[in-house]
Amino acid sequence: MANGRGHPESSRKRCRCYRLLLLGLVATLATATERLAYAPLWTKEKKKVVVLGGGFAGLAVVRHLRRNFEVTLVDAKKYFEFIPGMVRPYSNPDLHRKLVVDYASVCKKMKVSWIWGAAEKLQGNEVVVQLNSSDQHRVAYDYCVVATGCDFGSLWAVSPTSGTRPIDRRYLEGRQKEIEKEYDQLTELADRGAHVAVIGAGFVGVEFATELKHYFPSLQISLASRSECCCPTMPKSARSYIQKYLDKHNITTYYQVEYPNEDAAANTLWTRFGRPCPERVFKSMGMRPHCSFLPPECLTEKGWVKMTPTLQIANGSEADLGAIDGKVFAIGSCIDQVPGVDPLPKNSFPAEEMAAHVARNIRRSARGKKMKPFYWPLLAGVSATSLGPKDGVLLLQRNISSGGMVALRGRAVVWVKEIIRWTKVDECKLGILGRLFWHFVH
Repeated sequence: MANGRGHPESSRKRCRCYRLLLLGLVATLATATERLAYAPLWTKEKKKVVVLGGGFAGLAVVRHLRRNFEVTLVDAKKYFEFIPGMVRPYSNPDLHRKLVVDYASVCKKMKVSWIWGAAEKLQGNEVVVQLNSSDQHRVAYDYCVVATGCDFGSLWAVSPTSGTRPIDRRYLEGRQKEIEKEYDQLTELADRGAHVAVIGAGFVGVEFATELKHYFPSLQISLASRSECCCPTMPKSARSYIQKYLDKHNITTYYQVEYPNEDAAANTLWTRFGRPCPERVFKSMGMRPHCSFLPPECLTEKGWVKMTPTLQIANGSEADLGAIDGKVFAIGSCIDQVPGVDPLPKNSFPAEEMAAHVARNIRRSARGKKMKPFYWPLLAGVSATSLGPKDGVLLLQRNISSGGMVALRGRAVVWVKEIIRWTKVDECKLGILGRLFWHFVH
């Protein structure tokens, strides 16, 4: 007679138990390591840290400091949005709900404070916040971290007040309505085979144009740029691969074109190209930082934050000392070049590396220790550009100017981006799987 030990069902149950046990051990190890690394400071009361901006960098620094300090997060929106994945929801609106995180919920989970408002100015050791109720609120701090980010073209521009747009992007409901409205317009244009233009042939413009062509194949899509080619910062092999994809899928490209803001001049331009004037134009060009609340001496002519090697905000004349008593730091895509470090790409990985470094420097400062300078993160030069949902290019770069090399291409790049997307969103929600996946990275 066969006993239970040899039964296939019994073996499968034992395997499932072993897998659950292994997952539990890994989770326990990660939690214990986190608690050891972020052991409470031996002070009578926690120092106050105010984080301005809740993007990748802002949420990361909150996660790193929440156990040691009294942390307050300030953001003009009510939700975090996974910006690298925002090209897809315009073709699939239901996806957007899976790529956002409600600040109030996640801050409650992390046991930190959250204020819905926009920073107006830094005054003494306080941040003056313009609340969305039209009132002002002052938030005292011992340390302040500026992580307000920047706009990547009009697709991601945030409405500063509810009166400037019929749909208010500060609310999640407003943002979702905007995406659904855009999807309905694209569907109607596709039914007529209309002409749509994407201005800007960087990686964002290329991703958006290829997504539109895949999900709305009847659209006539033009991609125009002032540069000499698509994705000019990429190595030649990557540019050639992307251009072949654009040509194969009938996405017409126009390079070395300065696109005018006036409608009449734009009409003349398209007439010169022999194309009908596009019925919808998406601009994905230029970047605008959100740092106007900082003192002018702390900003470059274009509005980027001046930095010290330790990621404190500099005042220009004394760049190594740090402005505003050296208690204010800046991280993410709002910053200018860090002294002694090659220019960093303005994406999530270096932003979160900066967040981890600033958290360590704030702990050092709170203990009276010397802060350490920042460095070029090992994986900062890794970038993946998708070409629709079935193709893409993954690059390895030593720095932005080096061009780098193509490490991967094809459908595998899409799989890599999908893994990054869902684990990163889960981490931002303080989920177990996302935290386990990224725990030992930053």
